Amino acid sequence: NVEGTKTILNLASLGKELIPVHFVSTMSVFSGWFGEMDESVKFTPDMINSKAGGYSNSKIVSEILLEKAFEQGLPIITYRIATISGHSKSGCTNPSQFVDMLLKGMIELGAGPVLDTKQDMAPVDYVAEVLIYLSMLENYGTVFHVFNIEKTLSVTEIVNGITLAGFDMEYLNFYDWYKLLLEHSENTIYPFAERFKTTYPHFPKFVNKFTKKVLRKS
Repeated sequence: NVEGTKTILNLASLGKELIPVHFVSTMSVFSGWFGEMDESVKFTPDMINSKAGGYSNSKIVSEILLEKAFEQGLPIITYRIATISGHSKSGCTNPSQFVDMLLKGMIELGAGPVLDTKQDMAPVDYVAEVLIYLSMLENYGTVFHVFNIEKTLSVTEIVNGITLAGFDMEYLNFYDWYKLLLEHSENTIYPFAERFKTTYPHFPKFVNKFTKKVLRKS
């Protein structure tokens, strides 16, 4: 991600006219953080977080590079996107992305955690429409937070949905559920065990007041 960002920034500044850069980042840059995180957060090298993981930290470093490039005159817009889910109408989805694996993993365990922690799921068609709209505004130097404004589900509500779909689910407190997951290395979400440990049951609250204000004008 970092080297790719460097290459894009170089290409955008090669010609006589600067080429605008639209950078898709991730809300997971806030992994391991607490409290409300809004669009005004700008990253510095000392904010690189060991709990965020390699992918998220590569996005943090990329955002730092983008900020420096913008200060030097390159037109840039950054979009921090939360979890993308399947199409809202067709249901088509990517089974290898986190939300789908989370659902499958809980079904395999036959259990889910009782948690108020919010797990955002923004339909891919909604995200695509929002990105296109925001990019056309040419509001350079801006960071947008793109996630499901209308309905962000708690983990418990997701487990409720699995139950309503006809699966027998046991409701466990987070720590008992996490212990059960560790006992099943064959489970679909076992590779994410460390992620659950560092980000659940606490998770930063995503805030997008500025983005929401802009979208209301659409």
